[in-house]
Amino acid sequence: MTDSDTASTTDGPNGQGPAERTFTKQERESLQQAYEQGFRRLRFPEPWEAIFRAEYAEQSVFQARVAALIGIALYMLFGFRDLFLAPEIITAVWIIRYGLVMPLLVLVLVLTFIKPLRRYVLWLAMLAILAVGGGVFAVSSVMSRPLNYMIDTGLIPIIIFACTVSRMRFYQSLACTLLLFFMYQGFAYYNGADAPFFMGSEPYQIHQAFSFLVFVVILIGLFACYLLEYRVRESFLQNMMLQEEGQRLRGLTAVLQQLSSTDGLTGLFNRRHFMQAFDAEWRRCQRENRPLGLILLDIDYFKPFNDNYGHQPGDEVLKKVGAALRGVAKRGGEMAARYGGEEFILLFPEQDLEGIRKVAEKVNQVIRDLQIPHEFSQVESVVTCSVGAVSLYPSNDYTLEQIIEKADENLYAAKEGGRNGFVAVEL
Repeated sequence: MTDSDTASTTDGPNGQGPAERTFTKQERESLQQAYEQGFRRLRFPEPWEAIFRAEYAEQSVFQARVAALIGIALYMLFGFRDLFLAPEIITAVWIIRYGLVMPLLVLVLVLTFIKPLRRYVLWLAMLAILAVGGGVFAVSSVMSRPLNYMIDTGLIPIIIFACTVSRMRFYQSLACTLLLFFMYQGFAYYNGADAPFFMGSEPYQIHQAFSFLVFVVILIGLFACYLLEYRVRESFLQNMMLQEEGQRLRGLTAVLQQLSSTDGLTGLFNRRHFMQAFDAEWRRCQRENRPLGLILLDIDYFKPFNDNYGHQPGDEVLKKVGAALRGVAKRGGEMAARYGGEEFILLFPEQDLEGIRKVAEKVNQVIRDLQIPHEFSQVESVVTCSVGAVSLYPSNDYTLEQIIEKADENLYAAKEGGRNGFVAVEL
């Protein structure tokens, strides 16, 4: 992929976010810059912010469901506490808890199982927390003093839950806890606290003190939330950098593998790789009792060409011949390789003697069709080749070296027969 291409991703197993990502040059630079400069404002440059939010939301789905189940269970337990605190108004309290708030919590839990809504799971968590907070305030408003202050204490675990367990990001937790705080002040004012929060006197000193306590808990909770998100973001960047480094290493490995298996001049496979492929095809054809064809060819009078035209034109001839042979050996399992100097070797699985004869004839033809001038050839005025070919059903009676040696003998026979032709036999 070039640096001008856009980033691409593929989903990992079980939908757990991208497993592989291709990085552009600009993305690599912005990634390194974000890591070096830090992210005190808890925001990355694009596209990393969008990627982080999407992955974070996806990874939060399971925890959000668990947190919802725990929250529902705890919320039900608070209902039993109400039974002991105010049995005379328990009907009204339970209508609020189980008739209004509980169905909303269950609805939020169900929505997390709808795939298109997973990206909004953190906002659903925020909605659920605000609903629970509203339920606490509503229950408190129907309680008489001082029981209502005991109900108000439920606001503290809600704030802690919002800042930690819910996995909401810092700014979401900030908005949620401040909304809870001002909702609390609004309910207090509605219930008769004419001077809520820091102002006022008896009988609102308890409310003022509790408001201050809630405010401190919010500050502590938000500080913890900030640190948690910072660490999560730091881990995200480190993971992205590891992926980028892995991609770069895979690219280098692929280049090294290609260099180790191909001929630098012609682009064909080299002799070493050919022998490995030959061995694999030999074994396969032996298992399946199928024929195997091999061709060894040599460019006719290549030394006079080099001596008279020069090495640069000679290299161009090798490149053109290699490209032509690549067009001949193009089906699955077929292979063309540079064997050494001006010699090339080709592998043709499932070719019997008749088939390998046709291929050898085609090889002679495609080299002639290149129409590369060669006035120093004693065969034609263009570059030609001589071909030695064999076909056999692989067995333990032969080794790979013996097969190649037999093809070389046929190549020599083709040269002795006047060149620009082929000799093919069946073993």
